Amino acid sequence: MTSWWAVLVVAVAALLTRLFAGAETGMYQLRRIRLRLAVEKKQNLALLLARTLRDGPGLLVSMLIGTNIVVHVATSTVTMLPLTSNTSSRTRHRSGT
Repeated sequence: MTSWWAVLVVAVAALLTRLFAGAETGMYQLRRIRLRLAVEKKQNLALLLARTLRDGPGLLVSMLIGTNIVVHVATSTVTMLPLTSNTSSRTRHRSGT
């Protein structure tokens, strides 16, 4: 039971890390002129993106904090795997199964 939830946690953490990294890269690669033109045309996604990017440094800090939390969770999970499997194998050995 220990390994399947750990694999799930690490997989979700890897996906979230990719999401945060992609959002950060996208923030730097965004062409502001194209965004402004789309906002002038009242495109809903462009309006949402422009509103989100108003606080660029705050958005960047949020993405970096999110990345650090996800990496910490994944690292902690992988670190706990040998510790919990070692304990459960010793318990099984003592009980005779």
